Amino acid sequence: MRRKVFLTIALLLCASLVFGQALPTVKPELAGMSSERLGRLDRVLKKYTDEKKIPGAVALIARHGKTVYFKSFGMSNIEAGIPMKNDTMFRIASMSKAITSTAVMMLYEEGYFLLNDPVSKFIPEFRNMKVIVPDSTGNSYKLIPAKGEITIRMLLNHTSGITYGGGLLTDFYKNAGMTVGLTPTQGTIGEMIKKLASLPLISQPGEEYQYGMSIDVLGYLVEAVSGMTFDKFMEQRIFAPLGMKDTCFILPKEKLPRLALLYHLNGQGVLEKDSVDPSYLCSQTY
Repeated sequence: MRRKVFLTIALLLCASLVFGQALPTVKPELAGMSSERLGRLDRVLKKYTDEKKIPGAVALIARHGKTVYFKSFGMSNIEAGIPMKNDTMFRIASMSKAITSTAVMMLYEEGYFLLNDPVSKFIPEFRNMKVIVPDSTGNSYKLIPAKGEITIRMLLNHTSGITYGGGLLTDFYKNAGMTVGLTPTQGTIGEMIKKLASLPLISQPGEEYQYGMSIDVLGYLVEAVSGMTFDKFMEQRIFAPLGMKDTCFILPKEKLPRLALLYHLNGQGVLEKDSVDPSYLCSQTY
């Protein structure tokens, strides 16, 4: 069956705070913290949810291996009246970048590559990249050859020239089917990254910081180097050893009720539910 995956921005679909339940809970003072000062968080988070600035929140604070604060506020599903709970699950979005980078550094530590290796050594499609250069008006552009290759180090520190699109790159990314955020993306990560390699860079490799899909490329690098699919590598090498039982790529259907819905503030400053049906998170296949 054809595999379908999201790009790294949405790969790690959900992570709950239940790890906090595995730590012993103590009075804040026993961990060198103040109950009175932590109580201020109650007032602030309750105020934000009461005023509908956010739908809800789960906050956990641990110190010296002990949980000193673990509380929930507001709703995970406003329309259904489902309150936020300590084991509510969330999409972790760009926080997946840190976990992906951890996977890359594990492989680096094991001697699979050097950080200054060109990524084209493992993903040949990244050879002979082009850079988009606007004209003086900013309305037109030309493509020039990249001065050098994108290295693994540049991907890690976001100086590869790869972005999320926008500006002069908007049509390039749109026509290639690059999606940004938490919406579904069809195709394997390899297929999408190879398409990405055909698009222009916004700047010369190594010259500018650009937040974007550099870490997505590293996700496919993990596959290319390890010989494992990205999801299997993460599960076997990171999630399982660390007991991250609620961190996953495909959400089990029985956990869907624990997933917090997505909301945003509309133009009138009112919380509005995202239109994407979250059940798609359960339907991806590998």
